[in-house]
Amino acid sequence: AINDVLAAVQLGRHAGQEGVIVLINILVGFAIESQAIETIGNSLHCLDQTQRERLKRELNEVRPELDMQAAMQGEKDVFLGWLIREMEGGRSGEALLALVSGDAETRISNRVKNASQAQLIEWAKDLGATYDAAGQIMSGSPAEAKTKAQQLMSQLADEATGNPLGELFLPSFGAARQAEARYLTRQKLLEAAFAVFDDGPEALDRTEYRDPFGDGPFKMIPVEGGVELVSDLIRGDEPMKLSIPGL
Repeated sequence: AINDVLAAVQLGRHAGQEGVIVLINILVGFAIESQAIETIGNSLHCLDQTQRERLKRELNEVRPELDMQAAMQGEKDVFLGWLIREMEGGRSGEALLALVSGDAETRISNRVKNASQAQLIEWAKDLGATYDAAGQIMSGSPAEAKTKAQQLMSQLADEATGNPLGELFLPSFGAARQAEARYLTRQKLLEAAFAVFDDGPEALDRTEYRDPFGDGPFKMIPVEGGVELVSDLIRGDEPMKLSIPGL
């Protein structure tokens, strides 16, 4: 079982780091590893000290360095050159809209369909600076990134100065930053869970186990059959947490 969960973690980390790094690679990796973390947290009470030490050691051995700005650069490198070539090659706005899964907002689709080829090319080339701005935004805190991402998307939606191609094709970089924060919080929750098993609840007060996006340590809340470690980071309407049976 330990081998299986470590293999799942390795799969998630390789998924996020193979080939050209773009956001979807990283997000798939987050999802896979997050499921493994939940499984480990729910199973810690079944493991002895030697098994827990092995898990901690191997989880830390190949932890990748995340760089969401580099992922946005990958998005720019993979997509933007293609888009400019397509526009310069004469692809119409209507043909471009056909590439979008689902229906674009009427406001956006009308601007794209009614634009001249020269305007489409200009919009495509202008997206380079937009990708760079999005990458900068992703280096901020989750709260800052959320606010600034909304501001950037509002600028793109401006009828006079905005860029409808950005609205259509720019990846959901603000949501990706939130996903990264959740992933990092899950990792830290698991590290804190190991520490609580080894050294007791007072381990939560150590700096290395504090809530990465909160103002202090994780909260430890008794629940039936064990405890929950709870972060200040909110997902939807609920705080991030990890269930730890057996404590």
